[in-house]
Amino acid sequence: MVMEVEIVSKQLIKPTSSTPHHLTTHKLSFLDQFVPSSYNLPTVLFYVNQETSIPPADIIASNSMRSQLLKESLSQTLTLFYPFAGRIKDHLSIACNDEGAYYVEARANLPLCAFLNLPDSSYVSQLLPESNWTETSAGGYIAMIQVTTFACGGIAIGAFLSHVIVDAPAAATFVSSWAALTRKCGEEAPCPNFDASFVFPQSVEYPREATYLGMVNPFAKKGIWQSRRIVFDASAIASLKAKTASSSVPYPTRVEVVSALLSKCIMAASKAKSDIQKSTLITHAVNLRQRARPQIPNYSMGNFLCLAAALVTEKETQLDNLFVPSSYNLPTVLFYVNQETSIPPADIIASNSMRSQLLKESLSQTLTLFYPFAGRIKDHLSIACNDEGAYYVEARANLPLCAFLNLPDSSYVSQLLPESNWTETSAGGYIAMIQVTTFACGGIAIGAFLSHVIVDAPAAATFVSSWAALTRKCGEEAPCPNFDASFVFPQSVEYPREATYLGMVNPFAKKGIWQSRRIVFDASAIASLKAKTASSSVPYPTRVEVVSALLSKCIMAASKAKSDIQKSTLITHAVNLRQRARPQIPNYSMGNFLCLAAALVTEKETQLDNLVCHLRKAIRKIDIDLITALQGDGGWIKYCENMKEIGKASPGTNDKIDFIVFSSWCNMGFYEIDFGWGKPTWVAYAPKTKSKTEMVNMVFLMDTKMGNGIEAWVFLEEQHMVMLEQNQELLAFGILEPSPLNLIVS
Repeated sequence: MVMEVEIVSKQLIKPTSSTPHHLTTHKLSFLDQFVPSSYNLPTVLFYVNQETSIPPADIIASNSMRSQLLKESLSQTLTLFYPFAGRIKDHLSIACNDEGAYYVEARANLPLCAFLNLPDSSYVSQLLPESNWTETSAGGYIAMIQVTTFACGGIAIGAFLSHVIVDAPAAATFVSSWAALTRKCGEEAPCPNFDASFVFPQSVEYPREATYLGMVNPFAKKGIWQSRRIVFDASAIASLKAKTASSSVPYPTRVEVVSALLSKCIMAASKAKSDIQKSTLITHAVNLRQRARPQIPNYSMGNFLCLAAALVTEKETQLDNLFVPSSYNLPTVLFYVNQETSIPPADIIASNSMRSQLLKESLSQTLTLFYPFAGRIKDHLSIACNDEGAYYVEARANLPLCAFLNLPDSSYVSQLLPESNWTETSAGGYIAMIQVTTFACGGIAIGAFLSHVIVDAPAAATFVSSWAALTRKCGEEAPCPNFDASFVFPQSVEYPREATYLGMVNPFAKKGIWQSRRIVFDASAIASLKAKTASSSVPYPTRVEVVSALLSKCIMAASKAKSDIQKSTLITHAVNLRQRARPQIPNYSMGNFLCLAAALVTEKETQLDNLVCHLRKAIRKIDIDLITALQGDGGWIKYCENMKEIGKASPGTNDKIDFIVFSSWCNMGFYEIDFGWGKPTWVAYAPKTKSKTEMVNMVFLMDTKMGNGIEAWVFLEEQHMVMLEQNQELLAFGILEPSPLNLIVS
């Protein structure tokens, strides 16, 4: 028997109550703008008649009663979901004009069981309102409903919901709420939230090429397209999981294994037709709701989607990390003057001995909390927390601390660190290396090499602050560190070397003699720089931005003076993700919570205000959306993409393009660290000041003692450093190698 569907009626179902005037325009979010407004989500729900012995006449009456009930409850539902009764206005908004949802009543000539036994699914489309599911436009409906009754009393509810405001979770919420109101269980119908455009604000400048259609159109093909329904039962999925499990993904999900199998088979079908095995771009629409922090509830209407993409080469059709270099240490020295100036020399020796013993005891307590710091680097994926201990050195200097701080340059500071190459650690290497140096006057310097494999600047400050609190017997001020970074940003054995920090900078590295210089910018110099660089684009630049811009300009000038060529320059800044994440990641979370912001500056864009604008724009790209995308199992892929984008922005090597790496340690709280003998007089970033090695231009920014200046540690090739030291624009704002004591007095 042929399936036939008869249309009984067509009408508009309006909300029970009018939409308030202030809600008559619903703004779309930029995620809504990404999704094509020309798409509807087609869904049909089938319900069998559970009363099998009911007479035909009663079936007709029952169908009529249910249809009336559905219309009444739909009207109530549209009062809550008021944009669904409106019309598409344009690509930015919906007119919430209460014109109503399009509603069709229909009858099928078959019993539902007979329909469900038809040999294919082609008839299902007859149970949806007459419409092209890929075409809606301005003036189009948001919700189109068809209720079809079957001869047996079964019923099918078909819905076209416009993708302009509805993704799958939103569609399920709408239909669930309608069902609850039909059952007279209004308390089970959540009040929907239409605030997506506040979370992900729309943009009139959203480029078409960045929309879904703009992305897929280059791959679109004309032809006759078919659909097929393929079912994988539980046993089949269990077999697929067993077949695809690996050391990288020991517990694949059902979605992953089915997606992998279908992808492989579709790629095989493509090859069979063309006899060419092409690479394939596989995308998955990812629901952001559960991945956001805090989570976005399902009753939030809109498109909370982001595309995940995997490019699979022709050699990767079988079913079956690290950004921060583990070879880097963070070198830091904290200086504490002896506040008891009249103490006899014999007492100074005794006091130094007592303090050193106290530091060792409190360090031991600190390592109980920060247990990986007493371990050893195992490999590029892990640390062996084997309690072998932190490396600890006691040393004595022959000068009073004040005399040391008045030395004409910073080259002696590296002697206050444990003997080690700050750019070299490897498997079996220490995580923490400490040197405590006492001075003839009773002053003390605490130097630390902390491995970058698990420590960034905020983590380093937290470790030393906790050690200081335990030294002062103030254990309640020592936060319990969190080592859950790998749960937030899971590691990957497949993390490609070219997407690591070293993989990115190696093309720009130069062999030569590298020097460091300390350049201090006081508060008045920074105020002048802010006034000089302010613009309509960045009216209130930060101290980090203006100092970074000036140093970039001067380093670019030094490069040009040496080579007589003004190259383009890639400027990067290590951005701390902690305060940018939602919820924020606390400073007591150990690990590297960093992402690189990058600005490519051409030879014509060396004005300070231009450089500040470039830096601000680059740093602002490291936002909550990106950070959320980096979290979870697939986050490393997004991180790789971000790193590779930086690489693409700078094609070439050091002979074609210059490269400057900035890292800001400002506002980390180092000058607040008190071991019990006051706050530090000076905190120094303290690697060797001159070495023959392979490096890139690097700048580390630190607070000054007064807190409103910046101390920049600049690393350049020797010949470039000579040029930099003579740059008059730099010298108008910065002071080369001033004594830390002079800065405190000023």
